[in-house]
Amino acid sequence: MAEPNLQRGSTDPAVRDLQEALKAIGYNPGPIDGVFGATTEAAVKAFQQAKGISADGVVGKVTWINIDEADQSEPVLKVGSTGLPVRRAQKRMSLVGYDVGGVDGRYGTATKGAVKKLQEQRGLAIDGVVGPQTWSIIDSLENE
Repeated sequence: MAEPNLQRGSTDPAVRDLQEALKAIGYNPGPIDGVFGATTEAAVKAFQQAKGISADGVVGKVTWINIDEADQSEPVLKVGSTGLPVRRAQKRMSLVGYDVGGVDGRYGTATKGAVKKLQEQRGLAIDGVVGPQTWSIIDSLENE
């Protein structure tokens, strides 16, 4: 499932995810309220400008990819984990055909199932937890 295009006036549930992501990478989207207003738009434009992409305030495919890749931390992920590292893992896995249940930054049962499948296919311990070895494989997926 691709993320929706978001812009000023959007009230899609993904707006809250966007706002949380912007805040996590140091851009102030205003209140995390699920409403794409002027402050969220300004944060999006500042992020886009910093990344050298068209600063139009519209969050489309290119902006989502840049947001998902902005946080390169590799915390241990398991059911209940949330945030940008979860989004990055979900995005990379979904792009190579794993059904993670959508790229939403929430590590649920579908993401756990996809991680277990990846671990099984790559000969790792199958626990559904993204630790250092699983991160290594997820990070290499962008090159496949």
